[in-house]
Amino acid sequence: MIGDVNHENLGNSIVLALDSRDLLREKHVLDDVGPEVGMIKIAPKRVTPRDGTHTVNWNAVFKMTREIAPNAGVVLDFKISDVPGNTEDIITDLALTGANMISVHSLSTSGSLEAAVKARRKAKIIAHTIDSRESENGCRRLLGKSITQAVCDLSLLAAEAGVDALFVPSFAVESVRNHAELAKITLVATGIAVPDYSTFNHLRSLTPRQAMDAGADYFVVGRAFTDEQNDPQTVLSNIIDNLS
Repeated sequence: MIGDVNHENLGNSIVLALDSRDLLREKHVLDDVGPEVGMIKIAPKRVTPRDGTHTVNWNAVFKMTREIAPNAGVVLDFKISDVPGNTEDIITDLALTGANMISVHSLSTSGSLEAAVKARRKAKIIAHTIDSRESENGCRRLLGKSITQAVCDLSLLAAEAGVDALFVPSFAVESVRNHAELAKITLVATGIAVPDYSTFNHLRSLTPRQAMDAGADYFVVGRAFTDEQNDPQTVLSNIIDNLS
């Protein structure tokens, strides 16, 4: 799965982010396009069935994903950032689920990133860098550098710790890929603009084709699929047309 993208099937480059809190909607999206994408990203959240009588946690979404799209990789997007000992324990437990990838945050310490890598078992570790909705001014106030520079620096830190992949804002993919030390690491682009759909507050976005041309191996699309006003198959067709 990771690092071995089958570009003959263009859908394999898509990471479907299940970011709705509506269990029925997420099932509808999975039924429609789940078997046609490369990976499915699940967050640590609660989702609610339509009757509103109870909520279920991410485990229910994980199980549903495995049943509907058994060939898609599953990313547990928990953005773990804790002290090394706690990180190791958390990753150890999550790896037992059989997830293909587990996310951590590169703003954590190098020791914590190394602990995640140590505990991953058969899962891959993917590190977040900077959110694609962060403003240039916000990043400079927080880290004292431009977003692109911050993304590159955090990517290098995570790669040195041994992570397998990186979530990178689409506009920074080319800059990250140009670093010799990051030439072969798997890059997953965020902040993607699907033609004819909203960019959902991402300040600078690339289309799927632009992100792949810049050096991404995969790209994340969430709300274009999960927004109830949109037809998932039509969204998928728009993406494939853009990639073709």
